[in-house]
Amino acid sequence: MPAILKGYIDRVFAKGFAYEYKGIRPVALLTNKTATIVTTHDTPNFYVKLFQKDYGKVLNKQILKMCGIKVTSTLTMPFLRNANETKRENFLLQLAKHAKTL
Repeated sequence: MPAILKGYIDRVFAKGFAYEYKGIRPVALLTNKTATIVTTHDTPNFYVKLFQKDYGKVLNKQILKMCGIKVTSTLTMPFLRNANETKRENFLLQLAKHAKTL
């Protein structure tokens, strides 16, 4: 995860705002909230599945879920470097279509 994103997460999803502890157990404070995770990467999809962590899954399981936020959808654009203009435009159209449903 890029350091700037990690810093943002650390500041926004802070103890006392997003979660608290009762003993050693975390308690979610952002219940009844939903999120859509949008990720892009520059790696072929098969390589990501075999060797790299999917940051969308990390964000969902280790941060949002702990804070009580339910992920309703995930949109991913793999291998951005090799994507032609049409694929990029289609992904942006997919994002726009999804945004209209929010």
